[in-house]
Amino acid sequence: MNLDLPTTSTRNLIDIASVVDDQQFRWFNLKLVLLCWLVIFCDGYDIYAISYVGPAVAREWHITAAALGPIFSSSMFAYLVSVPLSAYCSDRFGRKPIMVICVVVICLSSFGSMFATGVTSLFVLRLLTGFGLGAVTPPTITHCAEFAPQRMRGRLVILMYSGINFGGVAAGIAAASLLTHFGWRAIFFVGGFMPGVAAILLVLFLPESIKFLALQEGDHDEVARMVRIMAPSVPVTGETRFTIAAEPKKIRFRLALLFSNGFGGVTSSVWAMFIFSYMGLFFVQSWLNFVLRAAGMTPAQAAVASSMLALGGILGGGVLSWFIDRFGMVAVAFFSLLFGVTTAGIGASVGSRVLLFVVIALAGFTGHAVLFGMNAVASSIYPTSFRTSAMGAALLVSRIGAVLGPIIGGHLIGMKLSIPKVFLFPLIPSSICMVVALLLARLFYKRFHGIGIPAPERENAQAVLTAAHASFGE
Repeated sequence: MNLDLPTTSTRNLIDIASVVDDQQFRWFNLKLVLLCWLVIFCDGYDIYAISYVGPAVAREWHITAAALGPIFSSSMFAYLVSVPLSAYCSDRFGRKPIMVICVVVICLSSFGSMFATGVTSLFVLRLLTGFGLGAVTPPTITHCAEFAPQRMRGRLVILMYSGINFGGVAAGIAAASLLTHFGWRAIFFVGGFMPGVAAILLVLFLPESIKFLALQEGDHDEVARMVRIMAPSVPVTGETRFTIAAEPKKIRFRLALLFSNGFGGVTSSVWAMFIFSYMGLFFVQSWLNFVLRAAGMTPAQAAVASSMLALGGILGGGVLSWFIDRFGMVAVAFFSLLFGVTTAGIGASVGSRVLLFVVIALAGFTGHAVLFGMNAVASSIYPTSFRTSAMGAALLVSRIGAVLGPIIGGHLIGMKLSIPKVFLFPLIPSSICMVVALLLARLFYKRFHGIGIPAPERENAQAVLTAAHASFGE
């Protein structure tokens, strides 16, 4: 293990970034990944749940499909506040407390959705749910990345984030089995129960991020305990000090940091990727169930077919995880192109149930692979001191696409276009994603000297942050 430990007078100083990057993968790491996976699983269930209950809500309340567009997008509007607030609080107070608070918010608001009596009340409750859904993602992704060994960081983040697809599959299974017998409110009951369980498990078993603690010089004993687990051969005493050698202790986050000292092109491209990838996927995710119902499927059949989108995403994340650490944005560009092609195939396959199921799964496979790849990249390219804020900013701007996708879908459906024509739209954002991904691959190669996921903590974060401090007079 290469810990790059200082010698001479700083012999008792341990670089936490080196400990994390060079550690062997153990049960400790697996436990953390599983806990983060559970949080994202609950996130995915509640994101998908509204699309499954939408047709049943429309029938019960006698409203049009277009009237559900704002409800589909309501949780995305909450992201505009929750994502930056969560990111700021996570970088200041820690990843764990924010994760716990957000999961509790999801739990309570999902239970509350059971008692909605009209469009307005459901809109408000989904807005509250969206607050928790948006806020929980940045600290969870960051927490996973900050404990992952460098050689498999991208894979672990992607596999952890596959929980969102398992949650989507679970929502489809729940819809298929519960809608007929118990009604749409039962879907929200399950969506409240699971986050409640997750909150308890987080409180009991999730440690705070070791990098956050080292950067804030907090809880020496807890950091020492985790170092002994991750690097048993490293001697740790009561006088040992912990640091992240490539980073200053503290830096106050400013949005300008994401665009200064060579990060401008990277950040702009990452944001564009997030916007257009979310636009295409949320377009399909929000309206697929309605399209399937219009094609003559029963509610249970449509729910199962829609869940193929999430099921395909599980496989897409798994496949991409083996390529992202090595090929970076080149792999993401390839999957972006495939997503546009497969979504166009959804509209052309409505007449064949078997082919339709396969194409939906392929759309989920490729579309979610792109999102997973972007999460892995965005959670790794920025320094620890403002990583969650940077991740939160990327997720925040992604909601532009997440809001516009369902709204554009409702508009196209309202124009009475044929299903094949409606599902040609994702070709546009996916093509843009492909071009931007290739540009990012070039930028990463020039800045970090490789096309895999960069590791600024081990390469040039010191120069970046030193220049940032100088730029802002700190």
